[in-house]
Amino acid sequence: MGFAPTQNQNGGWSATRSYYMLAETWEGAATQTRFARGTAISTADPSVDSVYSFLAVESKTASYEDCGTIILTVNYTGSASAQFGGEDQGDLSLEAQPTYRLEGRLRELSLAEHPKFKALPDDQRRNLNLALDGTYKISRDGLELLVPSSNDGKFIPVIGLEFGQPLTIDAGDAQEFALLINDGQITYEAPSLVWIETTQGQTGMTPQQLGKLGEISTPRGNPPTVPGYDWMLTSASQQQSGMLYQTTLEWTLSTPSGYNQFLYTST
Repeated sequence: MGFAPTQNQNGGWSATRSYYMLAETWEGAATQTRFARGTAISTADPSVDSVYSFLAVESKTASYEDCGTIILTVNYTGSASAQFGGEDQGDLSLEAQPTYRLEGRLRELSLAEHPKFKALPDDQRRNLNLALDGTYKISRDGLELLVPSSNDGKFIPVIGLEFGQPLTIDAGDAQEFALLINDGQITYEAPSLVWIETTQGQTGMTPQQLGKLGEISTPRGNPPTVPGYDWMLTSASQQQSGMLYQTTLEWTLSTPSGYNQFLYTST
């Protein structure tokens, strides 16, 4: 009863068809096997045109009626093409129909990543980093690094190697960071952009595609370009519904200084 295949914007197909039969027929082993999850539609329902042979049983519902019959509603899903191809099987195939989404998010970063922190003189960044990692404390006024005294447990100024002078914090932005660290605030919320690609097809994520995780690369589609910033593939996920695979890739935009070219491969 009824058959209306539908293709979505990512290229995946779905269809629902109902079958009217005796309850005892449905409960027989042969019918249970015929409509088992993952069974090709050509086996479950040979009457369907072979052009839809890529569909397979995804789920089903049996509605029992008082007269000893049932209506079996079967959901079929599938795709006629794969998502990825190319020489390394990591590129989109010509048949893939991806959709793209841009999301703005906030992520927690160390104060050391803040643009104002990076703009500080080298000695000030060094002194503040010593406080950030817990090596030393900062005086209440935020102008001097302190270390516990070995005698009475009180805090005394840290004496640097250069000229035997205390390690100090300059007034201005450096002192503002020092006061924040004193209050226990060592991170901040930084804006971040995420570019998301969604595709559907007959195959799951390829090893080559998964191997690109953590690489600096330009996303497919038309992501925004920001001078000095880089994109990195930071997430790869897959969802299977019958024989239809949906894959989702996410690229995350870096901080203003870009991703570290020494630590990460650039493709």
